[in-house]
Amino acid sequence: MNPTENPETLSAPNSAETSSTALKMAFIGTGTMGFPMAERFIRAGYSPLIYDQNPQCVDALVELGGRRASDLMQVSSSANVVFLSLPGPIQVQEVVSGEQGLMHNLKPDSVIVDLSTSAAETSRRLSQQCRTRDIQFLDAPVSGGVKGCRDGSLILMMGGHQPTVDKIRPLLDVISREVVYLGESGSGNIAKLVHNQLYLCGEVLFYEALVLAGKSGVELPSLIKILNDSGLGGIHTKMSGRVLERQHDQPVFSLALAEKDVALALSEGRSLDVPMPSSSAAHQTLLAARAAGFGNRNFWSAIEILERNANFRLDASNAN
Repeated sequence: MNPTENPETLSAPNSAETSSTALKMAFIGTGTMGFPMAERFIRAGYSPLIYDQNPQCVDALVELGGRRASDLMQVSSSANVVFLSLPGPIQVQEVVSGEQGLMHNLKPDSVIVDLSTSAAETSRRLSQQCRTRDIQFLDAPVSGGVKGCRDGSLILMMGGHQPTVDKIRPLLDVISREVVYLGESGSGNIAKLVHNQLYLCGEVLFYEALVLAGKSGVELPSLIKILNDSGLGGIHTKMSGRVLERQHDQPVFSLALAEKDVALALSEGRSLDVPMPSSSAAHQTLLAARAAGFGNRNFWSAIEILERNANFRLDASNAN
């Protein structure tokens, strides 16, 4: 690909297209999810510009074949498709429309793909602002966790301009097994927030049940077997071993992000006059855990708040 090509023609590079000047994509945000996604682009033959405030992550991706971007100005002046994987709407807004934001310097017909779990209103606002500059902003949050990022089996929940989704589909296919177009800007965000709302609030209820059963003297392995055999287990019982073994300090998904995601879902509910009393109650447990200093721990460390309130601590031996 030469520097004048439109994103519409993007496709996986062949061996003759792997020089640092051949590609025009960039990746911003190389945390727990962003790093393996950026790595997949590199291993697929792309050579994306990499930008992150953590120099160690950038160094590692540059060693694999990525290209270092020193700032957002370099990204916006060099790329025409920019992927974002950021903690939330505040960071997304700053990167896209802040003082040094991408939208101020990206060329017309460029595309911003936001993989973050963010707010629908943020995506709608940024999409509108970008369109005034002939730039497309797509919300594209993901499902599949770190494993899906590593093996390219994510599900992408897309909102925004559908022809643009089709235009960059070869890039999306590098990191996903399924791309689901859901509608106008913000639709992907709503789908992801509902996804995380169901899972995270269900987890809090599951932890309550574990504390009740444990304090009553029920053998938890037997209880979990019953739940699995009756069809009530699955996604919640899958992590029960790690919960009971108190593997709280090497985050798979941090409690701070879990609390943020449920808070965003509640905010969407308020904006649409949708009461969500069960989610509000679950959020209070997550918020209490964050206030207790658990923000950087695994989200299931919230069980410690429920244990504290019940004056009971689950015995780690119950995990065996």
